[in-house]
Amino acid sequence: MKYTPARARAAFYQAAEYIEANPQMYDYTKVSVGENCKACMWGHVGRALGFSSNSCIAIVAESVGVETHDLYNYQREGPGDRFHTSPKIAALKLRLFADGHWPAESTEPVRPDLTECAQSFAELMAEIKGVPA
Repeated sequence: MKYTPARARAAFYQAAEYIEANPQMYDYTKVSVGENCKACMWGHVGRALGFSSNSCIAIVAESVGVETHDLYNYQREGPGDRFHTSPKIAALKLRLFADGHWPAESTEPVRPDLTECAQSFAELMAEIKGVPA
């Protein structure tokens, strides 16, 4: 099953929150989904998506459309940065990965050059100042 980008992003954020709230449940060496047991970043994402504890983390990654190494190699600082032993850094990395792969939906910013009521912002300002557009 493939998850939507919004659901994938939510699962990564949920996993990050869980790791921060329960740092003792994070173990970067585990390669299965965490269900009342320690797990790696992918394992906690799988838990957030509802995967059973006997699921492989590769299946979790495939369900959101990426490879497991994509998360571990994302925005690496150096050779020792691949696996994060720190729950705090792991949670941060989950959020950064989610933001980079599935950005939050945003609204189009208001642009002053848009025309509303048959008059652009620039035309309105020129009219107020008495200067022809």
